Amino acid sequence: MRKIIIIFASVILFGIPAMAAVDYGVTVSDDKLTGFAWSENIGWIKFDGTNYGVTKNATGLLAGYAWSENVGWLSFQDLGGCPSAPSPCEAKIDASGNMTGWAKFLRVTTASGNQGGWVRLAGIAQSGASYGVKISDPANSFAWSNDFGWIRLTLKQADLTADVYQPATPINSGSSISFSGKITNLGNNPVVATKARFCIDNVVDNCVSSKISDEDVSALAAFASSADFSSDPWIAVQGDHKVYLCADATDAVDEFNELNNCDQTATFTVTPSSHTFVIEPLSAVIKKNKTKKFIAKFDGSDVTEDCTWGSDAPYIVQKTTNKGEFRGIGTGSTTVWAKYNDGSNDFEASASVKIVATRWFEFLPW
Repeated sequence: MRKIIIIFASVILFGIPAMAAVDYGVTVSDDKLTGFAWSENIGWIKFDGTNYGVTKNATGLLAGYAWSENVGWLSFQDLGGCPSAPSPCEAKIDASGNMTGWAKFLRVTTASGNQGGWVRLAGIAQSGASYGVKISDPANSFAWSNDFGWIRLTLKQADLTADVYQPATPINSGSSISFSGKITNLGNNPVVATKARFCIDNVVDNCVSSKISDEDVSALAAFASSADFSSDPWIAVQGDHKVYLCADATDAVDEFNELNNCDQTATFTVTPSSHTFVIEPLSAVIKKNKTKKFIAKFDGSDVTEDCTWGSDAPYIVQKTTNKGEFRGIGTGSTTVWAKYNDGSNDFEASASVKIVATRWFEFLPW
């Protein structure tokens, strides 16, 4: 294998250099690193390409290779025998998004014949100042090589999180409740516009089956937040509940951490409503092409104001707008429903309906 012989003296690690304001960027997602690092001595180092790249697992451990046209492969794996602490030698990105450990150029031998090429990802300079590849300080993010000097490695990442706020209590069954929260980009990389999702009681299947509403979230700059509100109210159901708010509900953003998108409230209890709203009759049989009238009752009295009526198709149609009259048009089982607001809360009730065929003799005039 061709070796690169380092014949110039190592740069003395007296202090941390001032870096030009250039956007050298390595983007960190949940499973890989992409982009470029820069060295004044060896030029660009590419972290992803055809049939190669640097990967990251769920614990932050790095593996794979970056490429320098002038020096060759920079390895982030098989790093046993690194020069000194930190130990172990493995290259990692910690929970805060900062690199630790070592990397190594594979084809480097020093003038003395020793295997060189080690790159330290975090350490202490001779001046006593700390240095490292760190997400928290992109303007001063760099690694050190005794062979090549400073390597500028600016980490860029997006990381969307949610905070959902506890609803005010008490809450009565049948009440119309809206929820609020905020979406935050914890990363130093801006993100495009996304969707946030409110859901009730679980986050299984990405909240689809328990969804209250999807909300638009505008593009977010680094470390920015956006308030979020549920546009569709939830009609409270008696019992114990939790509300969830999930950022990036449609998975539009490649994030550093995909596991911290959702937040949940503490459990809250919906108490029985002091009001009743029902449809009478609760169930009915309607002959095809015949009409049936349902009555809405609030606290035992007929609702004099117009309710919003509807039905779950097929088999039945509403005869008169905002009235409880329905005509059977097929045969089968379905549901009719009514919605009502008493000035403070929304109520909804339903009745089951079965449409049956009309017997032939019922069409006769006698």
